[in-house]
Amino acid sequence: MLSTRFFLALSAIACVFAAPVAQPQDLPVSISELPVDSVSLPVILGELQDKVHGIFKQVDTLAQTGGLTESIATPILDDLVTALGSSAADLGNLVIDATTRKRDGLPGVDEVTVLVEPIITDINAIVDAITGELKQVPAIGAALVTVSTVTTALIQTLETIVPGVLAVVTGLVHTLTTTVGGVLQGLGLGKILSVLNL
Repeated sequence: MLSTRFFLALSAIACVFAAPVAQPQDLPVSISELPVDSVSLPVILGELQDKVHGIFKQVDTLAQTGGLTESIATPILDDLVTALGSSAADLGNLVIDATTRKRDGLPGVDEVTVLVEPIITDINAIVDAITGELKQVPAIGAALVTVSTVTTALIQTLETIVPGVLAVVTGLVHTLTTTVGGVLQGLGLGKILSVLNL
């Protein structure tokens, strides 16, 4: 009987040591340990700059030839809204990461400013040209409000990633509004001014 118990005890111990030990699964890497993609933000803004400038050149040509009509300007503004909205969404994805991981490597205000200034300047020129021709058309006014909304979202999101950009844009808008302040306030970009406390 004793030998039987001893044998059973040894068998139990053997089973314990023979049983495969579950290997710990690899834990997901903490977001804070991921390297910061310092290229994404300049790429997003660079692509937006190209798109907005292309739209500006199209509008500028039409304005000079008298070809800006409601049927032409509306899809152009739709393209502008799409470009701004897409970039704001892409920047929003960066915000999710930037708020939870190391910021080393993120571009600074000066680098971002170089990319943002021409975008805002071109948007202003587009609005100025279109409102100069079609300011009495309700549909155009509504489209410009949408442009304002997505531009504001872009600026706010960018400020979340790189604090200080908002101040730069504020100064730029101040400069632009010395000549087209009424247009900005009344037709579309007034929301930009309000979010900048202007």
